[in-house]
Amino acid sequence: MTKTQIDDKLVVVQKGSKDLIERVNDLTIKDEHGVKMATELLAEITKQLKTLEETRLFFTKPLNDQLTSINARFRPIKEFLQKAQSLGKLKVVNFRKVQEEKLEAERKKEEDRKRKEWEKDQEKLRKQREKEAEKERKRLEKEGLKGKAKKEELQRIEDEQKAKEEEASREEFSFDDTDFKQQKSVHSDNGSLKMRKQWNFKVVEPQQVPKKYLVIDEKLIRADIRAGVRNIKGIDIFEEEIVGVSV
Repeated sequence: MTKTQIDDKLVVVQKGSKDLIERVNDLTIKDEHGVKMATELLAEITKQLKTLEETRLFFTKPLNDQLTSINARFRPIKEFLQKAQSLGKLKVVNFRKVQEEKLEAERKKEEDRKRKEWEKDQEKLRKQREKEAEKERKRLEKEGLKGKAKKEELQRIEDEQKAKEEEASREEFSFDDTDFKQQKSVHSDNGSLKMRKQWNFKVVEPQQVPKKYLVIDEKLIRADIRAGVRNIKGIDIFEEEIVGVSV
């Protein structure tokens, strides 16, 4: 069926639908007769919906059947390739985990070695500063300074040594771990891999999970209500009337 034929059918259905909508808008129910009129009108609407759905399926079912058939042929191959892709990715991730553990062990070992060297150098510098200060004090003894002048010179030497110690204490050990990090991308003739890390989660203690992360299972609630449950904490269960139409 052509697009023009489809459009012609839709025009007819649409015209009838507009008429029904206008009649529903004008409908006023004041007595049982009004209910009967509503019944007749709802039956017409239901028939129109049925006709519309049958017309839609007339056009779409062959297409959907064809689409289902095509997907059925492609799906197994796609799933097989996706499984192969996932397995390949998993093997890369597992290898990189092992490498990361090795690199971390090497990094820690090298960092400890560098830290000890740094601490050793810092201790040498501290002893050197003490020697220089002691040398200054001996110089004062030789110069024969006494009284206030000697006291002032000793205070100056002490202040200088203290300032150097404070400056040294502000120095912090730093370590460049660039050589112990894995590459974030790998290239080959056919393509490339790009690695990135992201935060994920798994539930280990459901009872400890905050309420805002819990989703109410409305489907389960409705099933229990249909089974006769009438009291669920935190839920107002009420009866309402539903209008069903049969033609």
